[in-house]
Amino acid sequence: MVARAVAAADSSGGAWLDARAVESFPSRFPGITAMLARHGLDPARDLLPVAPALHYAMGGIQTDLEGRTTKPGLWAVGEVARTGVHGANRLASNSLLEGLVFADRAGRSLAGRLRSSAAAGSTVSSVGTRDSRVDDECEGIRQEMRNLMTADVGVLRSESSLLHAEGELDRLTLATPHAAWRTHNQLLIAGLITQAARRRGHRRTDYPPDSLKREAV
Repeated sequence: MVARAVAAADSSGGAWLDARAVESFPSRFPGITAMLARHGLDPARDLLPVAPALHYAMGGIQTDLEGRTTKPGLWAVGEVARTGVHGANRLASNSLLEGLVFADRAGRSLAGRLRSSAAAGSTVSSVGTRDSRVDDECEGIRQEMRNLMTADVGVLRSESSLLHAEGELDRLTLATPHAAWRTHNQLLIAGLITQAARRRGHRRTDYPPDSLKREAV
């Protein structure tokens, strides 16, 4: 709710933080003070521009408590994994749990499988994808994708903006060389996010319509 309010204000003239009455701002917030100085801003004198910050989604690939997925030979760990012990928002405690607990669990599980395979006389094969460096030439496409997702699939999104994003993502995908598999993967994820938002899996400015909104009591 706060992010949407800031985004709405930002689109109509800007949202600002007034920290001029905060005592000892430079000593209490030296990092922020240094960052502001690089942009010519003084918190004791200036209103500070505010913009919504991007947060991180968490989960997606369902795993067991050892990091195993339903696909043989594939483990998932970290913010990509949906272990069932936390929600979809990335919080500091989520990252700590994934990094210290589930990374250790997955590592031990995978090491045990490798030892079992070696004892049985079999080898664990891996299929690698050669890095053709084509992705290095696609930074412009990826930047265009980032700008598109922020503008049309960001905090404030609607049916029309999402339809526009889908069309533009299709265009960017067609413009991406086949060998640029990392860029293709990022465009694929962007498309899935956009489709989920169109199915009203995400909050949108045009849903629910006024006829379905509850009256305030």
